[in-house]
Amino acid sequence: PRGHELITTEVAGSEELQECYECNAELEYILAPDRDRCQQCPPGLRCFGTDAVEPRVVNSTWEVDGSVYRLRDCPQGFSVLTDDSDGFNAAVQQCSECLAGRECTTPPCTECFPCPPGTYKSFTGTAECQSCPPNTFRERPGAAELDACILCPDRASTGGRDGQTSVAACVCSERDYPTQPEEGLFSCLSCPKGAVCQTGVNDQLCALNLVNGAFRCPVVGRWQRSPANGAFELRGCPTGF
Repeated sequence: PRGHELITTEVAGSEELQECYECNAELEYILAPDRDRCQQCPPGLRCFGTDAVEPRVVNSTWEVDGSVYRLRDCPQGFSVLTDDSDGFNAAVQQCSECLAGRECTTPPCTECFPCPPGTYKSFTGTAECQSCPPNTFRERPGAAELDACILCPDRASTGGRDGQTSVAACVCSERDYPTQPEEGLFSCLSCPKGAVCQTGVNDQLCALNLVNGAFRCPVVGRWQRSPANGAFELRGCPTGF
């Protein structure tokens, strides 16, 4: 009958051992009593010793595959776990929460993907990756902690924008100017007295904070970047200065 395994001489090897073996009501299930064996209940199901089961994760999809239930997909924030070290194992199947640095935001989910650039996730769970906070950026995917979001250089900001993916989002104040080092992050330097705009419209802004590669306002003298650190240096003055 339902919920029992048929033990015959072919299985038991002895006529005296033939019986209808009752599957464990909490730890096993069976789909076809006259054909199948009692199957171990996987962590992703709640079993009752018969073919009746309940998914432990709401909206996970299970299908009959021969003599076992097979997990096909999971809801948002989970991945499908069906394998052990030897491959598919019906007894280990479950929806597994996405690990730190990973998410699945478009169900049905079968795997979790690295957090996109500009985001991070510091815990195992079903939540989506969070945006890196303002004044930080993250260029690579898969950030698993807040510290993976890199701070903008001192005195630079993202203008209140979060989730930035490049250091280009970090901008110096218009009263400072950025260096152009050959390696590493730029620095925001105070504007030299001789490069402060005095034109009224851009009053007190820094001429060396370039706009489309050009000085922000007319500047006196010959200013060039230092090859050592990318900072501007005054290399010469016109006649009379």
